[in-house]
Order: sequence, then structure tokens, then C-alpha cells
Amino acid sequence: MKESVIAIGTFDGIHKGHQSLIHKLIEIAKKKKLKSTIVALSKPVRHVSGILTTLEEKVEILSQ
Repeated sequence: MKESVIAIGTFDGIHKGHQSLIHKLIEIAKKKKLKSTIVALSKPVRHVSGILTTLEEKVEILSQ
């Protein structure tokens, strides 16, 4: 299996901070000729009141 650059998180809302992190992940992966991978958790790591983005919405946004 090829090595990868990986970001792991809830990525709820996919705000500008998340977008910046994702762009940096892709940039590093391209420079090192590695695969870029995002692991988007379906539930927050700690308890929060509600979510901004469903797992399905995250998949759609991140696939773009």
C-alpha cells in the first residue's frame, strides 16, 4: 500500500480553517508524490449540541 498524507477530524461545517488544512494536505502530498487522504468522523470526538454538516454532506463537499 502506498504511503499517504492523512488529516483526521470531524470537519463539521468545512469552514475556511478546514479548507486551508485540506489544501495544505494536498500540497504536501503532491510534493512528496504521496496519496492524500481525509478521514472525516461522522460524530464529534466530544459532546456538542448538534452538527453543522451530515456525513453525506461532508463526503459531497470533500469530494469536490
